Amino acid sequence: MPRQPIDRWYVERIKELWENERLSSKAITARIEELARQHGRHDYPSERSVRRILQEHRQAPEVEREAFRYAKWPDACLDGTLPWEAGPLLLALARAGVLVRKTTAVWLWRVSLAAPEAPFSVRVECAIRLAAGAIDPRVVEAFLIYRAWTAEGRAEATREGVAVMDMENTCFLLPFMRNMLDEAFGWPPGGGPVPEQGSWQLGPLGLWIKNPPEPEEPSDERREERRQR
Repeated sequence: MPRQPIDRWYVERIKELWENERLSSKAITARIEELARQHGRHDYPSERSVRRILQEHRQAPEVEREAFRYAKWPDACLDGTLPWEAGPLLLALARAGVLVRKTTAVWLWRVSLAAPEAPFSVRVECAIRLAAGAIDPRVVEAFLIYRAWTAEGRAEATREGVAVMDMENTCFLLPFMRNMLDEAFGWPPGGGPVPEQGSWQLGPLGLWIKNPPEPEEPSDERREERRQR
């Protein structure tokens, strides 16, 4: 029977833990199991699979391994990953306790230059998707042009038939995470109530997918109408 492929989300977390903390395969396996359980998942890889992933990763070219390292000041500026002008952004991330990979940090810098007025969590969401190759850049461009993080912007894009990035039903950052980020960076929290975490499920690439709403229970009046029919 062919072996089931390991979810890319696990593979990337394993590589991140190795590149940034140099943990043993046993320690990484324990961390992955804990992370999976936090998200209600039970498909995490075995220690044997973790060892195999690490062995392949260590043999990869340096440029591929470096992509999994976190962006920190001044290292990311010294090695040319980011310009020195990105220093305030890196320090702000550090103050908020946010760790992002170098590839994500590069996209965060680019998005911040293109749309500095966007809430910080929106820029992070765009950067994660672009760095992961999980979205067409044209869709992100339209999202930023129409300022579709606002209800008015989304409505305008819909009227004009323009496809924009969907943060209402799919996201890398859950709503409560976005609010925490925006508050940490001085942005007002997003409008509307924050949905419960249970209304979302973790999908491929670590993308959160909103569950469809459960059907409402019919009222007593509705039940009586049905019986009379």
